[in-house]
Amino acid sequence: MNATGGVITMSSFSSWGVPGDLSLKPEITAPGGNIYSTRTDGTYGLMSGTSMAAPSAAGGAAIMAQYIKEHKLSKQEGLTVRAL
Repeated sequence: MNATGGVITMSSFSSWGVPGDLSLKPEITAPGGNIYSTRTDGTYGLMSGTSMAAPSAAGGAAIMAQYIKEHKLSKQEGLTVRAL
């Protein structure tokens, strides 16, 4: 549920699911539609778009990178943190 009590679902404009080559893309998704956020005029309201999804996706990537570093997975796998 989001801050206004609504259920969070993928937006109709989102790219998700299995593409033609059957690879699983994207690896990370984030809600970007109907996000309760601050507006430029100092009020709050529902907004949609990549600017709403980007903070969530960036936070998820940061958490994953920290986990990889703390568990020294890049050394174990012989790959960079970014590659993992």
